[in-house]
Amino acid sequence: MTPQFLGQSNAATTPAIAPTASELTGQYRGNSVQFSGHQPAPRKQVTLTYRGICYDR
Repeated sequence: MTPQFLGQSNAATTPAIAPTASELTGQYRGNSVQFSGHQPAPRKQVTLTYRGICYDR
């Protein structure tokens, strides 16, 4: 069965994204899992001001 919207049939085309290999393993709710190579985005250095006092985050 193909989904339809306003009389037009739609086919889902989702490209497969391969996770990067990682050596990190652990357990989640009793099951063994292998974590993907997630790298957090770098934070920008921001100077904030509150009531005339400057501080960095």
